[in-house]
Amino acid sequence: GAVVNLLVEGAPELLLKLDGQSVSNAPGNSGSGRRGSTGGGNRPWPLEVNKLYAMSKALDNFIAAGDVRTAGLYPVTVTWTGAEGLGPVEVCGMEHVPVAELFLARGRHQTRGNGHITGGKSEAEQAKSRVADFLEAQMHLAADMCMDRNYSAIQQFYRTIGGEVGFDIAQFGIEHETPANVARAYRILLSMLVRDELSIGLRAAVVRLLQHMYVDAAPQTREPTPRMIRTWSCTPGDVRELQDEEEMLPSVGGKRKALFVDLQEVISAHLHALEGQGGPQGGNELTSALVEMMITLMQLRFYSTLAQVQDVVQPLVAAIDRRPKDEPKRAGLQHRASSMRQLALTPVTWQGRLLYVLESLTFLVLILALVMVSIAMATTAFVLGLEQTLAFLVCDFAGTAIFTLELSLRLYCFTHVHRKFWDFWKDPFNVLDLAVVLLDLSFILLDILAASSAGSIGGFIKGLRGLRGVRLLRMVRVMRAGTVLRRMRSSTLSYDGALTRRSHDRYRDTPSGELQMMESMVRALGYVLVLQRDRTLSLLLERFKEYAGGESFNTPPGLFAEVLQNEGLLGAPGDQEKLVLVLLDLCLYDNPALVQMALSSLMALHSIPACLYTDLQDVELLVIPREIDAKVAIEADIRAVQELAETFELWDGLSSHEDMNKLQAIKQKLQRLTDICLQPNYALGAQTHHLPVAAKQGMLTKLGVLDTMLTVLSLVEELDDEGDGHDEEAAELEEGEESEALEQKQFSLFMQPNKRESEPGHAVMAEPGGDIKQQAVTDILSAVCKFLCSWLYLNPQNQDLAHRELATFISLAERADVGAIAVITEVFRGNVGLMEVFPLPLVRDLVARAAAEMAELNTDIASQDGRVHFPSSDLLLLFGAVTHCGESNVVDNQIAICNEFTKTQTLQSGLLFLGCAPDTPMYELRRSLCAAAEQSPDADLPPELAYHVAMLNMMAGCAAGSVGINNTEVKLQMLYPLEDQLYALLDPNVTLHVKLPLANFCFDVCLDVEQ
Repeated sequence: GAVVNLLVEGAPELLLKLDGQSVSNAPGNSGSGRRGSTGGGNRPWPLEVNKLYAMSKALDNFIAAGDVRTAGLYPVTVTWTGAEGLGPVEVCGMEHVPVAELFLARGRHQTRGNGHITGGKSEAEQAKSRVADFLEAQMHLAADMCMDRNYSAIQQFYRTIGGEVGFDIAQFGIEHETPANVARAYRILLSMLVRDELSIGLRAAVVRLLQHMYVDAAPQTREPTPRMIRTWSCTPGDVRELQDEEEMLPSVGGKRKALFVDLQEVISAHLHALEGQGGPQGGNELTSALVEMMITLMQLRFYSTLAQVQDVVQPLVAAIDRRPKDEPKRAGLQHRASSMRQLALTPVTWQGRLLYVLESLTFLVLILALVMVSIAMATTAFVLGLEQTLAFLVCDFAGTAIFTLELSLRLYCFTHVHRKFWDFWKDPFNVLDLAVVLLDLSFILLDILAASSAGSIGGFIKGLRGLRGVRLLRMVRVMRAGTVLRRMRSSTLSYDGALTRRSHDRYRDTPSGELQMMESMVRALGYVLVLQRDRTLSLLLERFKEYAGGESFNTPPGLFAEVLQNEGLLGAPGDQEKLVLVLLDLCLYDNPALVQMALSSLMALHSIPACLYTDLQDVELLVIPREIDAKVAIEADIRAVQELAETFELWDGLSSHEDMNKLQAIKQKLQRLTDICLQPNYALGAQTHHLPVAAKQGMLTKLGVLDTMLTVLSLVEELDDEGDGHDEEAAELEEGEESEALEQKQFSLFMQPNKRESEPGHAVMAEPGGDIKQQAVTDILSAVCKFLCSWLYLNPQNQDLAHRELATFISLAERADVGAIAVITEVFRGNVGLMEVFPLPLVRDLVARAAAEMAELNTDIASQDGRVHFPSSDLLLLFGAVTHCGESNVVDNQIAICNEFTKTQTLQSGLLFLGCAPDTPMYELRRSLCAAAEQSPDADLPPELAYHVAMLNMMAGCAAGSVGINNTEVKLQMLYPLEDQLYALLDPNVTLHVKLPLANFCFDVCLDVEQ
C-alpha cells in the first residue's frame, strides 16, 4: 500500500495515464486530427459469441459496465507528462494517443523484454517504442502491487484508471450497481485485452491486472474442494438451479455465475486458437496469464457446468501434447495405459473383474490350448471315420458349448463395462470367433438332421461333413496371442527406450517460457481433476439419495460402479487414455516441476475410485435443521473474518467508530468460533476444565478455517510496518513536528474491549499516546491463537494439518504477546507421532529467548519490588507437552529439554525454578505465592506460582514413561533431593497447587526408576 501511494500520489508524473474515450473527443485532439489504428467510436467485440457463456440481457446493467460484447470496446488512449520535446503532442501529434499507435513502432506481437528493433527507425518512432516499453512495465508493476488482495493498491488503480469516483470495494458484482469508476476501469482493461494489435506482453499484464483487481478480489471467496459438508435436503450442493448432472459442480450460484463470462469467452477463444498447434512455440506470456486466470476462476467456482469445463480441457490437452505428429503410435504404452485405466475403473463390479480375466494372456493361452485339442480331435475323427461315435459327439458338443459360453461372456461383460455394443465387433478376432461358433452350431444341427433323414437327403448332409475343416480358422487365435505378446514386449521396449530419450532435443532444449506455460496448463488439468473428484462424489450422493427414497432399485455397489462409468470432465474414456499418454510424455522432460505436476495428475487420474471411497467415508451430511443452521452461521463467521482481515489495511488507523465496530466484530466472531470447539468437563476429579467437541472441530476443518486463520495471522506484518513507521515519525518529531504527528495519531474516544468475558460489549477509554493500530492487531492475533488452541485441542487430524504450517507459528512465537507458543503446544499435545518429529533446535532457541526475557524483566523492575520475576509459563507447557503421552515417552525430547535447562548457563540465569531447600529465600517465595493463591478469588494462579508448577510438571515429564532414562533421573534427583521434596509435601503452608505436581515429580523422578 505504501509503495503504490508513493507512486500514485507522490510521483504522478512517472505514470502513463489510460483513458477510454474516443480519440476525436479527447481533450487536446481536434475532430480532424490524426487518428490511431483504433479509430473513433467503439469497436465491436472481436470474438464470436460462445453459447456456453451466453448471458441474459437482464444482467447487462449488473456486469461491469454492461455487456461489453454488445456495447463495444473503448478506444483506449494514453497520455503522459514528458520533458520538453518528448510530450505526447511532440511525439505523436496529439494529447491522447491511441495505445496501438505506440506498439506499431515495436512491431506486432513482440513479447515483453525482447528489446527494440532500432534499424531504420526515426527518432519519433524510437520514442514511441520506449513509451510502449514503459507502459508495459507499468502494467506489470500494477499487477504485482495488486496481488494477494492488496486493497490499498486496488483502490488506487480503480481511481487511476477509472476516475475519481467514490466506491465500495465489495460492490463489484451483481448484487449492487457497479460503481462508475470500477466499471470504467474494467471496460478499459478488457478493451485492451482483446486487441490483437497490442503486444503480447502488454495484454499479459492486462490479464494479470484483471485477475488481481477483479477476479481474485472481494466479494469472491475460495472454499475447500471437494466439498466435504453437504446438506441432505439439497445434495449435491447448496446452490443448484437445474436438476441436471451438468450442474453437479461447485458454483457461485444465481446471477453471479455470469459475472466474468466475457473473460471466460476470451480464455476459451484463445485456447481453441492454439488447438492443433501444440501450443505457441517458445512459450507465450499471454497464454500463461490466461491459464492462471482460468485456474482462479475455477477455484472461485465460475466454471459451474460440465460443458464449460470440457470446453477448456480439450484444447488444454491438445496444447500440451508435444509428441511429433509423424511419430508412430507406441502400441505398448497405449496398451499399458488402457490396462491401467481398466484396472482403475472396472474391478468394482463382477463384470469388470471377469472381463479383465477373459482378456488376460493366461486365459487366452488356456483357450488356445482348447482350440488345439479341438482341432486335433476333429482331424483324427475325420481321417479315421469316427465322427459318429458317441465319444466324439460328446467332446464336440462340449467344445462348442465352451467356445459359445466364452464368446457370450466376453460380449456381455464388454457391453456392461464400456456401454458400447458395436465396439466389440470392431475387433476382427471377435468377428472370426462368432463365425466359427455359428459354424459349429450349424454342424451340430446338420448332424441331428442327418441322423433323422434317409435317402439322398441324408447322404447329401453327410457329404457336408467335409466342411468341418473350416474349424481350422480357430488357429488364427495363435495370431491373437502373438499380438498380445508383441504388445507386452513392445510395452517394455518402448518404455525402456523412452527412458534413454532424455537426450532428445524435444525434452532437453525446450525454452523456459514454453515450459512455464506447460506447467500452468498441467496445473489447470490438476485442478480439473479436483473438480472431477467433487462431481463424482456429488453424483454418488445423488444416486444414494434416489436409492434411499425408493427411486432406484440398483444395489450400492452397482451405484458405485455406475458413477465411475459416468462421463467425466475429461471427456470420453478415449480422451482420458490420450491424456495418460500425454502426461507420460511430459514425465520425460528435464524439468522437475513439470514432471512432478504430471505425475501428480497421473496419480489423481488413476486414484478416482480410491478417492471416492475415502470421500464417501469422510463426507458429512447435515440432516437436522439445527445442524444446517449452525453450519450456515459458522460459514458466515469464517467468511466475515476473512473479509475483515483482508481489508484491514483500508482501515484508517482505527480513527473512526466504524473501524472500531469492525474490530469488535472480528473479535466476537473469533470468540464464537472458539466456544463451539470446547465443552465444559463436569467429570469429578477431571484434570482438564474442557473437552473437545470433535464434530464441530471437524466441521470447521472442512470449511477451510485454517486457511482463513493463516490469512489473519499475516496481519503480523502490520506490526513490523508500524514499527518501521515509528522510527521515521520519531525523526520527524525531533525536527519540530510533534504537534502535527500527535494530531494524526491520537483521538480522544478510543473504544477498547474490556478483558472481562462476561461483558463483551463493555468499552473503556484508551490511554493517550497508545499505538492504537498495533494494539488492535495484537488483540486480533491473540484471539486467533486462542481459537487455534481450541480447534487443535486433542484432535489428531487438525494437528496434522497445523503441523504443516509449523514454521508460521514458530516465526510468530517471537512475539510473546500473541500466544503462538500455546498454539505450538496444542499441535503436539497427545500426538506421539508428531512429538517424535519435534524440531530439537527449537528447544535451544526458546530457552535462550526465555533466559534473555527473564534477565530483562528483573533488570527493569528489580528496583521496584525486589522480587524475582519469571517469564511466561507457556514455554514450559510446550516442553511438557512434547515429552510424553501417558506411558509413551519420547526419549530424545526428554534428554534435550533436561540438558538445556540444567546446563550451567541456564542455571546461572535463574530460569530453573524447580525446588529449593527449606529456610531459603526461594522456599519462602513459594510459601508466599501459595498464600496469595489461597486468598485470591481469581481461579488463575499468580504468574510466578504458575511458572513453578509448570516447571515441576515439565521436569516430571522428562522422567516419565515406560522407557527409563537413568542420567536424567539422577540429574534431577541431585537438583532437587528427595528429602527436600518430602519436606515440602508435608509442609501445611504449601497448597495443593504445588503438592500435586510435586507428588508427580517425586513419583517419576525418585520412585518409578530403574534399579
